[in-house]
Amino acid sequence: MFKDISIITWNIWCATIKCTLGHVRDMISNHRPYFFMLFETYAPFSWVNEVWETGEYHPVFLQVTSHSGAIWILSNKKDLTYNLIHQMEQSITFSIHKGTCVFVCSAIYASPNPSMRTTLWDHLVLFGNSIHDPWLMMGDMNDIISTTKVIGDNFMQIELLLWLQL
Repeated sequence: MFKDISIITWNIWCATIKCTLGHVRDMISNHRPYFFMLFETYAPFSWVNEVWETGEYHPVFLQVTSHSGAIWILSNKKDLTYNLIHQMEQSITFSIHKGTCVFVCSAIYASPNPSMRTTLWDHLVLFGNSIHDPWLMMGDMNDIISTTKVIGDNFMQIELLLWLQL
């Protein structure tokens, strides 16, 4: 059974800066999350592997699509099984199993480019209609779903409508 699972997601915006690595160590020792999901790392995982090894975390899925658009999913739990369901430039979707319990998770780093995000939203809507297990979506959506958060006049109502379909 999944009980008391803690997950930290962080748009880290450069995983190799010394003070950032210090924050990572602090979060690991203070919270001991089941999963650590990092977005926009600006570096290959091999550059910081030793930081994670000291916290007994291992990569479950790593994706680098560009210099900035990486998704790292790490875990310290060996009693879970992970199965990749779908991977695309802006997301990794996988199932997590513990015994007979299962849930689906999508780690998302949506493109800052609105036209590229549409591909992601279309995929998530289609995928959402096909799953029957609990589904958790986390990450950096690079989008606003509330007009109260808008400063200026660049809010795109169509983006909000796409979000509401999920």
